[in-house]
Amino acid sequence: KFGKARFVWADSSKAWNGQDSILCNHYRFDINITDSLTSVSKSTDYFMEQIILSGVVREVWVSCLKPRKIIAAKVKMPWFSLWAHIIETKEHW
Repeated sequence: KFGKARFVWADSSKAWNGQDSILCNHYRFDINITDSLTSVSKSTDYFMEQIILSGVVREVWVSCLKPRKIIAAKVKMPWFSLWAHIIETKEHW
């Protein structure tokens, strides 16, 4: 499907990585589908089909420290919310 997408900085806040609270930049990810009749790929999963729907709020928390990485993500749909947190163990440090 074709459209426009943008990341909008919301604030700086802390997110938990399993070991500590990490200062993160919090972004909202907006998607606006302009041509829903055209599809790039015929094979996709249910989650990817649903995430591009209108009315879905998409957010990510990216660590401020280098290397920058996604610490958490949230997708809020009208019928449920999905949170994903990257949990790091000491072996990764």
